[in-house]
Amino acid sequence: MRLFWLVGSLALALLIGVLSLQVPTPAGLEAPATAFSTDRAMADVRELAQRPHPVGSADHARVRMFLQQRMTALGLQTSIQTGPISRGSARYLRRMGGDPEAANFTATNLIGVLPGRNPALPAVALMAHYDTVPMSAGAADDSTGVAAILETVRALRARGPAERTLVVLFTDAEEIGLDGARIFWGGHPLRDRIGAVINLEARGGGGRAMMFETGRGAADTIALFSRAGVRADGGVTANSLAGFVYERMPNGTDFTIPKDRGVQGLNLAFIGRPEQYHAHSGADVLDRGSVQHIG
Repeated sequence: MRLFWLVGSLALALLIGVLSLQVPTPAGLEAPATAFSTDRAMADVRELAQRPHPVGSADHARVRMFLQQRMTALGLQTSIQTGPISRGSARYLRRMGGDPEAANFTATNLIGVLPGRNPALPAVALMAHYDTVPMSAGAADDSTGVAAILETVRALRARGPAERTLVVLFTDAEEIGLDGARIFWGGHPLRDRIGAVINLEARGGGGRAMMFETGRGAADTIALFSRAGVRADGGVTANSLAGFVYERMPNGTDFTIPKDRGVQGLNLAFIGRPEQYHAHSGADVLDRGSVQHIG
């Protein structure tokens, strides 16, 4: 009998482990207007990830113009913000085969605002970067994050006016040194109106989206996340150990900048199919279930 319970417990643990690694089924174009749809988001991913678009490239300018048009069409009050990239970022871009001179050593952020019913409340920001490394089309990193935000804005507008103002921040030059995030959080007029930020990232081409980092002193944020997460497609994936390990790694994401300023928020990313990280990452090999989950 003890052997039976042991085998049964191991089988149940294995089943739970397997289920916890599954991505949700992608939603199609027939999904309700108020819901997130992978198929709708993938249309933007395919447009963004046609080719690599590092800072200073012709495709970087193409992607920026496309995003400005999409943001305006979604009803966002859209503006741009420019600022200098650092010398270190310029050197890094050049070592990777990019051309900082073509960008005039400048990063360009795209900012959209969807006003809420109560402008006195702190705003919520959705953040992702639109630049890529020179060797990758970046369907995952970070076209998925950008496209997921665009689809989220569309779905939120379909639900009607929200209480809080939403700020969409598509940062530039993340791949070479987080310069776009530093430019925005270093002095943009909207900066001090934002009470929380959700950053979307990828370090691979698939898998479940994990919430791996929060702002400091985040008990209230975690409580809110746990209540909201039960309604997410496929549930949520989070691990307190992930934040501990991540803080000891030498690299960061755009979320590092507002976090260091004391802003609350969540950092989410998927890390499956690691062979696609900063390598071949086209829309044809992207895990569509991962798009649904992070959305």
